[in-house]
Amino acid sequence: MSYAAILLLSEGPYAALAILGILLFARYRTIATTFVALGFLAVVVSHALSNYAHYAATQTYRSGGISAALNSAWFTWIPNASLWADSGGMWLGSLALLWHIARGASTNNRWRGP
Repeated sequence: MSYAAILLLSEGPYAALAILGILLFARYRTIATTFVALGFLAVVVSHALSNYAHYAATQTYRSGGISAALNSAWFTWIPNASLWADSGGMWLGSLALLWHIARGASTNNRWRGP
């Protein structure tokens, strides 16, 4: 399986949730939909950053020498930040989506009355 296919399979659902969160925010401009969009967008950005950092760290370590030693200090904080952004973004997006639904927001206008 190619790296692009793995990236699509791992990033695709998060990107779809982020796009749907942004579309939801465009339709309902509330605090809940803002948190939905920001939460799922944080997950996409942190995944992209962690994938790039892994690639960049691999290339740096392959080069060897002093550049690997100097850059290794910078790459140590990325996995921790990515872990917290993934967890926090998923919790924020999920709970905000539940909040939005519990408020009674419906995509069907028949629920709102005449």
